[in-house]
Amino acid sequence: MLLAAIRSAPLDPGPRRDYADWLESRDDPREAYPLAEDTLRRAPLGDPSRGVLGRAWREARAAQDAAWLAQVEPTPPVPPWLPADARTPPHQGLDDWFARAGQGHYQWVLLAVLAPIDAVSRGLLELRAGLTPEAALASGAWVRGVLVTREREYERIGPGVPVIQLRRHAWTVAMYCSFHFTTQAYHDAQSDALALSERLGTLAVEYSAEDTSGTMGYHLFECGEAIEYAQDAAGEGGFASQRRPPPWPSFPRDFPDEVFRPLGLHLPGFYDLPGAVRVEVPGPDAVARADVLDLRRPYRNIELPEMVEHDTRMMTGFDTIHRLADPEYEPYLGHQDGEAADGGDVPF
Repeated sequence: MLLAAIRSAPLDPGPRRDYADWLESRDDPREAYPLAEDTLRRAPLGDPSRGVLGRAWREARAAQDAAWLAQVEPTPPVPPWLPADARTPPHQGLDDWFARAGQGHYQWVLLAVLAPIDAVSRGLLELRAGLTPEAALASGAWVRGVLVTREREYERIGPGVPVIQLRRHAWTVAMYCSFHFTTQAYHDAQSDALALSERLGTLAVEYSAEDTSGTMGYHLFECGEAIEYAQDAAGEGGFASQRRPPPWPSFPRDFPDEVFRPLGLHLPGFYDLPGAVRVEVPGPDAVARADVLDLRRPYRNIELPEMVEHDTRMMTGFDTIHRLADPEYEPYLGHQDGEAADGGDVPF
């Protein structure tokens, strides 16, 4: 009866607390998991205590039987500790981001963290630049509350990392690359997502696309652990998850919106301009605050062993990587550069 109540109302913490009380009354050791979950859910996003609480929840979960977890976690990879209000913001998904990205060079590297903007900006500056908040503000590496306006034509995108949080949204989004892609930014976003998810006891996503290969994908991290990876390339892709089997036989047309929407993640169309952040969709009025961070690092060569070590670390914990086909993919053969075989534009 209690498990049925949990499955019928996955957003409601009430049945989960009732089940935890029932387990506790019977001295059932499984009680540690729902109790750790409830404690993590109650802690405000961005609170300093969440790092310890997130690790405790992760350890409690790791001690449980997989069959039992499947009964009490009905909506993976959405975590049961995620507050209900964080899942239902005014806007969800990727429509605004695709509308913006489709106007230029269709590639990017971005980071999204389920935490307030202040906690994310502070964390990035300490992790990536080794700066205290005071030093970052004094040096100009952290500009808080910058001007937010609509875009203008023929502007030069600034070198900073714009970080924004929308009104009534729990996620903060940082744009590492806009209309371009670099391996260093790609690796940095993944490493920062992993570190911030552990430090803030929360979810973090690295999401990127690269136009030459026609590849788009994400890494999803939870409380310091990589829990899901998916990549849709030209004609095939890969999927690995610690929470669920492949949810589709081939990549859906709304990839990865089918993951981001249930998490309450909305990506606006925006970019950095020195002294300001441009937000075209859903518009400047939707932004609660925007910061600009200077996270630039000197150019350096990345050796192959370092790349292999990084990629191995990002995939730790996945037992199987599933290969999924794209049934709608057709190779573009026998055409001129920039023109598809049917006369239309080549994707990306």
